[in-house]
Amino acid sequence: PGSEREISLKSSESVSVALSSLGYSVLQIDLRETPVSFPSGTDFVFINIYGSFGEDGRLQTELNRLNIPYTGAGPAASRLAFDKILSKSRFLEYGVPTPQYQVLSTHTATANDILIPLPIVMKPPREGSSVGVQIVRRNEDISTALENLMKLDSNILVEKLVEGREFTVGILGDEVLPIVEIIAQGGIYDMGRKYPWLIEGQTNNPRVEFKCPAEIKEELANTLRDVAIRAHKSLGVEALSRVDVMVDESGCPFVLEVNTIPGLSTTSLLPLAARAGGLSYAGLCKKIIDLSLEIKRS
Repeated sequence: PGSEREISLKSSESVSVALSSLGYSVLQIDLRETPVSFPSGTDFVFINIYGSFGEDGRLQTELNRLNIPYTGAGPAASRLAFDKILSKSRFLEYGVPTPQYQVLSTHTATANDILIPLPIVMKPPREGSSVGVQIVRRNEDISTALENLMKLDSNILVEKLVEGREFTVGILGDEVLPIVEIIAQGGIYDMGRKYPWLIEGQTNNPRVEFKCPAEIKEELANTLRDVAIRAHKSLGVEALSRVDVMVDESGCPFVLEVNTIPGLSTTSLLPLAARAGGLSYAGLCKKIIDLSLEIKRS
């Protein structure tokens, strides 16, 4: 089980209830080993595994092998989107604005290897839900950040910290959903703020506010839609995604990442955007299935 197991289980329960209400025959399966297997007669898989195995293309490869259709991106796009180093390389190739970055090896990296001026973001390149993200503003904190990240990946992604406003843009097929602005009081939108129920004794999260549709000028909205679509297409993502974008104080957008399996608990951001666009939670789940069935898998 990966670092996002509990999140995956919660989203799966929500999706299961929604699909059952629409008349689908639903069986929840907790995959724990490979090669994967499914009950005889399985005709579709709604993927709700966040992080490794679910988002990195391995499960999609297995499903292609078994000739079972499934939701969302295929193996190639999943691998590109999950690995932030590969994503950023593709963003640059396609002219998608993204923060300045460098890649370090956890085996040899020292504070002296960091070339990007502070403040910076240091993160594992193959995790989701902000797992392991370190914000570094002082030189004396770099060594601690390096030590923390060495436990998570063989590489470390170092990015220039973009300070400004945070947005996320949902994409369903060719449709861009209403834009969500994320306002995290006093810090970043980290795992604790995304999933407060994971923290013992915390039942709500007053530190985060979501505005959907975002209260922004149409010029900025058009810019965000444009960079989100370009990022989505640059990775070859099928069916759906949620694109995270920072806008700096001068109004310039920077794409952080493309999520090929966006959170789908009833309180997640893609369902929030869908509701703002007039699509119910159950309707969103059905739309994801319908879009995915149109994909020609190799």
